[in-house]
Amino acid sequence: MIDIIHEFQFPGRTGAFLNLDQGLGVAAFFVVIGYEFLLWVYFLLIKFRETKKMYWMYYSLFFFFIVISQSIFILYDYFMPYFIEVVRANPLFPVFIFRIANFIGWLALATMVGILATLVFTENDKKSNILRIISPIVIIAIGSAFLWLPDNSILDENYFLYSDPYGMEYNITLPINATQSPWPGLGMGVFILNLVLTPIFSFFMPFIFLYLAYRSVGLIRKSSALNGIGFLAYWVGKFSKYYFAISKNPRTGLPWTGLTQNVWPALIILLGLLCLALANMMIQQK
Repeated sequence: MIDIIHEFQFPGRTGAFLNLDQGLGVAAFFVVIGYEFLLWVYFLLIKFRETKKMYWMYYSLFFFFIVISQSIFILYDYFMPYFIEVVRANPLFPVFIFRIANFIGWLALATMVGILATLVFTENDKKSNILRIISPIVIIAIGSAFLWLPDNSILDENYFLYSDPYGMEYNITLPINATQSPWPGLGMGVFILNLVLTPIFSFFMPFIFLYLAYRSVGLIRKSSALNGIGFLAYWVGKFSKYYFAISKNPRTGLPWTGLTQNVWPALIILLGLLCLALANMMIQQK
């Protein structure tokens, strides 16, 4: 399988565009997506169908959205050379794919907020019901910025089709430049959304689960702790994948090995998913 991936070619070019490390990364993320798909089916068709609780619906939607988002990111990160003629005709086509993948990722973040809201706002009164609904909507509203911000605010000039780090002559000329941000070649909009707001939201929520674990006892404590660790590992893996991708350009001065860029983030995400599955198995036992 690795040899097949390594020998992939795309129209108009000879040779491989995926090396061994990248092939392993694709294989690792396929494993992750397969496991996420199984968890989505489990939480939707078994847990939610049996209990009709919004908690399990949020969990199923979380895995549904991350399956779609990561699938699109695989296209963006690895297989875009298959669409090289489209990119030559429209150099901002990868930016469109990047917008969609990130927005769906923010939908997944919104469902995680919804999970937390069902645990924090437990009262059956009007205020709690409103907060359980509004909390995810706020995250969706913020993430929707990926759909309407101008292209130069979302553009990543370090993207491999633009910066050409592998020595491939793509002959692509960008019609715009990224708006200036603290990160070289990264648009200000994507810098704020992915390098400022995403870490704040995605890493704050797991610590709320850990706090709930501290305040609870028995199986609830163990389940909350595993949920916190699982979500934390998931977002560490996801964020590290994006961080390695934008920092591998020589301009940033942050070179990474192929395994660090392509394989380790998927393994960290898989560890987080295993913790989430174990956490909810404990709730089922209770």
